[in-house]
Amino acid sequence: MKKVWKWLDNFWYHHKWKTIIISFFLIVFIIGFVQCMQKVDADVSILYVGPEVVTGEEYDAMEKSLASRLDTDYNDDGKITVQFTDRVYLSDAQLKEKEEAAAAEGEALYYDKTAMKSSLDQARQWIQSGAMLIAIMDYEVYETFERVQSSLFVPLSDYLDEVPEYKYDDYSLKFKDIPYVQFSGAFSAISEDTVIVLIKPTWTSTLGKDEAAARYQAHEELMQKIVKFSVK
Repeated sequence: MKKVWKWLDNFWYHHKWKTIIISFFLIVFIIGFVQCMQKVDADVSILYVGPEVVTGEEYDAMEKSLASRLDTDYNDDGKITVQFTDRVYLSDAQLKEKEEAAAAEGEALYYDKTAMKSSLDQARQWIQSGAMLIAIMDYEVYETFERVQSSLFVPLSDYLDEVPEYKYDDYSLKFKDIPYVQFSGAFSAISEDTVIVLIKPTWTSTLGKDEAAARYQAHEELMQKIVKFSVK
């Protein structure tokens, strides 16, 4: 054992920094590899932007509920999956309301307004680039897209045979008024004042046209299925 310790001490003395640097990059590689292995290649990706902090279990329930509405494994990975990505954003009025509620309970509430702006900017970038094709948004967030709705969102009449009465406008539906959402019971974590929209696809050099078309078709199918759902 003395020889072993002496060898280790000598090795560390001569190769300390090389060992530290190699170990650092090895750890980074392992973490990245594990994250890639755990990453879900979803058939449908949905963006939620609003004031609610939704738990992982709540998202799991919503993802499983929506995945049950799809019939086709669009990415051919042997399973049908839906995945949520969220960005928490509170307007000034919503933030004030939560601060007052916390104060009434004798608690202090702190939100980083810079982080809020970054969340909204990230969500807007994903929507404008077509990186996300379905979005569930708080009313106030949705209204920020008012001037560019026609260039970003698919009109309801383009993919629905009949536009339902619970439409918010020509491009969006009141999410919590959709019968399937009410029937499922998996969406209680989403606030009432939200809309759901189908986003126009954007062709990119990294995504082939056929692949992009299949990706859009999956999202369009989900929107059609949840609107056409009936318990009759």
